[in-house]
This record gives sequence, structure tokens and C-alpha cells, in this order.
Amino acid sequence: MAYSAAFGKAFVYGGISCNNSLENGLKNYFYEFDIDKKKWNELQPRSTYQPTTRYGHSLSAHNKELILFGGVSEFKTKLKDRCYYSELSVYDIQRNEWKMLETFSSDIRPRRNHAACLYQSFFVIYGGQNVAEDIIGEIIVLNLDSKKPRWKTFQAPARVNHQLIYIPNLSGGNKEYLYSFGGLKYKANLQEGEISNDIVLFPITLEDNHLVLRDSSVCHTNFLPRDSCIFCRFDEGILIMGGFNDKK
Repeated sequence: MAYSAAFGKAFVYGGISCNNSLENGLKNYFYEFDIDKKKWNELQPRSTYQPTTRYGHSLSAHNKELILFGGVSEFKTKLKDRCYYSELSVYDIQRNEWKMLETFSSDIRPRRNHAACLYQSFFVIYGGQNVAEDIIGEIIVLNLDSKKPRWKTFQAPARVNHQLIYIPNLSGGNKEYLYSFGGLKYKANLQEGEISNDIVLFPITLEDNHLVLRDSSVCHTNFLPRDSCIFCRFDEGILIMGGFNDKK
């Protein structure tokens, strides 16, 4: 889900329906929720290009657009496989049209269940699970305002099913951070992963008009470890809600 302050609406794309079947439960439904009217509306984009049906993707609001990244398709019985995605799809809210954003990097791994956020014009993706079901230990950054957007990659603690947010001046000092919480951490794959209650801090640095996210640090907390929770800004602090703490 993504919220656009410019339009006062929340948007939802794709996912798995309530029957929880990856064979026939995946949907490409696209809805908007009008905050003032408290009303859902199904969107029917006018563009020829449409993102494929998927789950485990991210949807983020940037100015008057939505940015869709990653995710995975339903299981292909004949191929005995499913497709992981790494392309960027951009939805123009005013024009009601999708387009694919061309990037000039070929080494970005397809992934699902990653975390995404925006800092100014920079689109940030952290962690996730790759095709081999490994937990990814990197954070990647793309300048959406660049004429030739190119991903930059930085090493980071491996996470999947976590959250990533930017909160201005939360630390009260001159340094700003991106904050990540929860998910599975460290181990080689989902079966061995440990559910986390750590907050990972990414100090924000701008070099040559590009966002640099080196020197991440891990802050251990006394919170209940949790996977796939809500982690967001609330008033002057952070709200943590929901999720689960039993892999099984």
C-alpha cells in the first residue's frame, strides 16, 4: 500500500486473495481509497502496458506518481518455477497510466518481500529474498530525477519481511537516518532465518548529488521480535504494530 499526500488517497496493487493459494489467489486488482470520502474505487488504467500479476512487491508514492518494484509471480506448473521481478513500473495518478521506467544498471537482483522508501528524489530498496531464497544483504538507491537513472549498491545487514522508513529529525541532532525494523535476519535462507527485533540505522549522506548509505549500524531493542509488521511514523515517534513472531 502507498499513500499519496498530494491526492489524499491510498493505493493498493496486486497481492494474494483470501483463499491464500498461489495457484489461483494472485490478483492484479488496483484500488484507490479516498481518505475524505472513505470510499474504495477500482482503477482501470488506460495504458497498454500493465504490470504483471504479483505478490511480495513494494508500492511507493513519489510526487504525483506511484513506484512499483519487485515481487514474484504465481508458480508456473509446467516450468516448475515462478518469476521474480526487478523492473520498475511507474503509475501516473493524474493520467491513470502505467509505464516502465528504464534504468541503466544490469546487476540488480530480482527479489520479493523487500522494504522500500523514498528520501527526496531517491528511491531506496533494502534486502528481500532472491530467486535462490537467500536473504539479501544490500541496500540499493536510484535517483528518480536523473535522466539516466542508475542503481547504486551498498552492503547492509541481511533482512526480509521487514520495514524501512525515513523520519525527518527523529534523532534530534544534525544527522538524519533511514530506519529499518523487524523481519528475518542474518541466516542464509528463510528456513534458517531468525526473527528480528533490531532497528537498523542508515546514516544519510549526499555525495555528488547522490544518496550514499554506508556504515549502517544495528540497535538492539527489547521489543517483541516480529515479522511482517507495521513500522511507521506516528506523531513525533515511531509506531510498531502487528506482525507475527513464529516462523511456523
